[in-house]
Amino acid sequence: MVPVCFVFVGIATGIFLLTRGTVHSAAAEHISGLSNTRVQTLPQKSTDGAWTFQETAKSASQPSAGLRSSRRLKLDRLTLTEVLKTAPMEFTDEARQRSAILMLPIADGRFERFAITQSPVMAPELGARYPDIKTYSGQGIDDPSATSRFDWTPSGFHGIILSPQGTTLI
Repeated sequence: MVPVCFVFVGIATGIFLLTRGTVHSAAAEHISGLSNTRVQTLPQKSTDGAWTFQETAKSASQPSAGLRSSRRLKLDRLTLTEVLKTAPMEFTDEARQRSAILMLPIADGRFERFAITQSPVMAPELGARYPDIKTYSGQGIDDPSATSRFDWTPSGFHGIILSPQGTTLI
């Protein structure tokens, strides 16, 4: 079964990364075997500075029914806004010549790089009426099979990452 990861973004409450799925017996054996090996520490902050993993209270770190794990994240709104300003419009010469890079949290607790472009989904007239609603697409750099769609609105960040390793909802 492919794991599904949910990242809930709350403007005042923070962001929660929740992974849902089944650990297959081979994976469980591998994980239990790690207790005798040295495990690499995952980065706590994305290299672009937009995301930071936060410590959670022990009771808050217990996953809900059907979820394997949870993780709290903090989003730096100013950093994200600055990165998104550099995203070219999709299907343009500029987009073919350069791309903006955004780090996104993924289900296994790492960050991955995505080449992003602006990808408007509203009619131009509606987009002019709501200029604070922007939509984007992303192509995985670290995992070229991963794709992403997301928006940045006054209500926050909402996105999805699709890859063979699982689906992440942000």
